[in-house]
Amino acid sequence: MGLKETYLYWKDLWLERYALPSVDEQVGKEASYTYQNVVLLVKLDAIGDYVLFRQYLPLLVQHYRNQGKEVHLLGNEIWKGICEPLDAYLFDKVHYINRLAFTRDPAYRKEKLQLLQNERYETIVHTSFHRLYWIDKISQVLKPKQSVASKAGPLNLEIEKRKEIMAWHSHIHPSVPEIMHEFERGGELVSNILGIATNLRFQFPKPEVSIPIALPQKFVTIFSGAGAEMRKWPAERYAEIAEWFISIGYEVVLPGAPADEALCDQIVEFISVENRFKVHNVAGKTNLLETSAILGKSALVFGNETGFIHVAIGMDIPTVCLAGVHHIGYFVPYPANQAKQAVILTAANNTPEYQNQNWELLQKRQANYPVLGIGIEDAKEACYSLLSHED
Repeated sequence: MGLKETYLYWKDLWLERYALPSVDEQVGKEASYTYQNVVLLVKLDAIGDYVLFRQYLPLLVQHYRNQGKEVHLLGNEIWKGICEPLDAYLFDKVHYINRLAFTRDPAYRKEKLQLLQNERYETIVHTSFHRLYWIDKISQVLKPKQSVASKAGPLNLEIEKRKEIMAWHSHIHPSVPEIMHEFERGGELVSNILGIATNLRFQFPKPEVSIPIALPQKFVTIFSGAGAEMRKWPAERYAEIAEWFISIGYEVVLPGAPADEALCDQIVEFISVENRFKVHNVAGKTNLLETSAILGKSALVFGNETGFIHVAIGMDIPTVCLAGVHHIGYFVPYPANQAKQAVILTAANNTPEYQNQNWELLQKRQANYPVLGIGIEDAKEACYSLLSHED
């Protein structure tokens, strides 16, 4: 282990075992037992998780407003650009957390926890099925009168940790043990809280915002970004599918976050010189809502299983999603009644396990079905099947 690796190792150990627990303990000792008539909804997951849950927020807010309560939201700073224009109006107050700072910077963590503590929440509702230890610990630190959650899912935490966080909640709603798509899992929790079935169809509104770039008349969007490398195709393969889109009459738009700029630049470099003017690299040039608006104007969206793929599916835009099978069943494929213009491509699509929806077995065999195993011809066929119905 080199000097840098050694330093990072000991810093992580210090944060995990001393610094962050010390902050939690200190703030927890200051907790007030005089509660305000306020509910805090906690949603600190990534963009895709928020997109898949946001339709249930009005139902929860109305439920607690009917009880005469104020409702606040604790959200992830990364999706503030979507929440503020679309959903913030629902709440009396919205707090945002920078997840990295909250889990790496003791001073920042203390500041945010004290800010939340000053609200003296009577009820905290954890809205996620697959949980993270530090998120549930917010209830343990703030000590609300009621802490509401579902039985924690199997991702992210080992069994012993799941048992530990369950002890921090006063109201645990049941969860069916079978693998369920996250949109429907959110409905399960909200139905349990409300006492009535929700039965929503997944949707995302097409944003009515001006886009700060000139878009071509007829285009396909390739969304190449993803939170993990294992969820991506290599740049040359994206370039190959882009060239094919161009050959059948479409221009190509490449949106993305600033972190995706290097990959999008590489994709353009692999495009033949004569076709580059038909590829519009806008990575890092649009905000979250503008990016969503671009997807909403696309003839088709093609990309990795990530937040904006769910946005496109929610807008009912023809969508082809490249996916591994490590989380198969949770985020993709969608239930048939929820995504009529989406094709989910995995390297396991033709296996009996996929056809029979044996998601648990596929997850155990995930190493056999990487995203790299999805062939270009299969991708073209899936795209063509959707584009042929577009005009």
